[in-house]
Amino acid sequence: MPAPPPRLEIRNVSKTYRSGPQSTEVLHDLSLTVEAGTITALLGRSGCGKTTLLRLIAGLDRPSSGRLSLDGQSLDGVPPQKRPIGMAFQYPALLPQLTVRENIALGPKLREHFSSTLNHWHSRPTIIV
Repeated sequence: MPAPPPRLEIRNVSKTYRSGPQSTEVLHDLSLTVEAGTITALLGRSGCGKTTLLRLIAGLDRPSSGRLSLDGQSLDGVPPQKRPIGMAFQYPALLPQLTVRENIALGPKLREHFSSTLNHWHSRPTIIV
């Protein structure tokens, strides 16, 4: 029996940011496969494209070229809210509209609210930066 397809595939992805006549290529022809149920760490110096890659996967930005797919389905054109992908920032921030007590209570409330969803996605690929 053949192995199931990889959960997350990144093929020949490049990302270039343009500002007027200036352009900066942050990712160049990157290919990566993250198998179901695995944890993958992205390591590198500041500015090497780790956050850019996560933004592309989450749908917060679009690649300049290349393809991202999940379970063999292209993520091209799939809006962030329709992707079964989340992104947590390295340094947690407080929400300024909440009190200190409300900020502290937010984590357990969200965990309780989304526990069934979290259990469902437990076998999904995880990328840590």
